[in-house]
Amino acid sequence: MHYLLSEKYTNISVFFILWLSAITFAGCATTKSKYYLARNADTISAYNEFLRENPSGDLADAARTRIAELRFQQAKSKKSIEALEEFIQNCTETRLISDAKKQIANLKKKEREREKRDFLKASKSLKLAVLKKFLSDYPNSEKYVFIQDRMQSIEQVLFELKNDKRLKDVKIGADAHDVLSVFGKPDKPFQPNMMITERGFQGYIAVGTYYLVKKDKFVGYMEVICSVTPKQAGVVNGTTKFIPGYLDKIINIEIGIKEFE
Repeated sequence: MHYLLSEKYTNISVFFILWLSAITFAGCATTKSKYYLARNADTISAYNEFLRENPSGDLADAARTRIAELRFQQAKSKKSIEALEEFIQNCTETRLISDAKKQIANLKKKEREREKRDFLKASKSLKLAVLKKFLSDYPNSEKYVFIQDRMQSIEQVLFELKNDKRLKDVKIGADAHDVLSVFGKPDKPFQPNMMITERGFQGYIAVGTYYLVKKDKFVGYMEVICSVTPKQAGVVNGTTKFIPGYLDKIINIEIGIKEFE
């Protein structure tokens, strides 16, 4: 009788151990299968779903590490210093933090090089669009005030050119002497030249330049090309010579802005 009871309890113990082992094995198998599902999806949401049901253990640690790696990839893809800095604040993986800091250093270096190239372009440009773009792209630049001053000077010159009432009478075909007399003596005097075309000598022209507005190192100018009425110079070696005489008609006008030389 005693033997039978002992055997009965032994069988119960063995059954319990086997039952417990089976449950544990099944639990492990379920955890692993869920982890493999998350790994196959390889998304942050899939790993987070796994962690909600399995917050601890080696597989949970592996899931958290992979989430950090995926978030680092997202931050890198944005090519943004702000995105990488935000990643560092929320990351605990030392290796990834180090990689993120290297990425930030590289981005800052490229940004400095780009700013230098854009500044050189803007510092030589007379186009307001180029200057405005630099100010928009680099609001914290040490060169901001320099480019801002340059833009304001150019704007002032353009404004005064636009509102110069004398220019309304300067038109192609107008009488050069009458129209240009209100501007006084040109800053670059008219230089007569022969006008040569495919058909040969066609007469004389003269090019003169007026500086209408000066602001800092910028000047608003008007370059005028006029036809010239020649006058007879006399007979030289039996040949009648003509030299340029009086300005006749305006045949071309250019109004613009440039840096004063």
